[in-house]
Amino acid sequence: MAEKIEGLYNKTDPLYVSTYDKVVGYAACAGIVVAIALVFPYRQHALNFVLSALIFVWCSINALIPAVPWQLEKFRLSFRISGADDAEPSDFYRIGRKIEIMVYFVLAGMLAAAPFIVA
Repeated sequence: MAEKIEGLYNKTDPLYVSTYDKVVGYAACAGIVVAIALVFPYRQHALNFVLSALIFVWCSINALIPAVPWQLEKFRLSFRISGADDAEPSDFYRIGRKIEIMVYFVLAGMLAAAPFIVA
């Protein structure tokens, strides 16, 4: 019973890592491995794969550890508003984060696939 209550409490946390976040985050981790592995056999397109791996890294951090981008956002807000340390993510921020994760994932995938599509 206590585990169910704890689980329900965690789901109300604005930075809760949902199943969607976990799937995309772990897929991004796999994308990092694939992009790095493709650097060596296709050296002429190494920049594509390295940039793709970096975008996959940010995507996985954003999906699996949402407190990191939120801390960066609070730092940015600290220059504009007072009391930014007490700020909570809005619904718009949380929805935007989900969209951002998917956009980064698709962008990194397209960047990694580009040498094979053009060739």
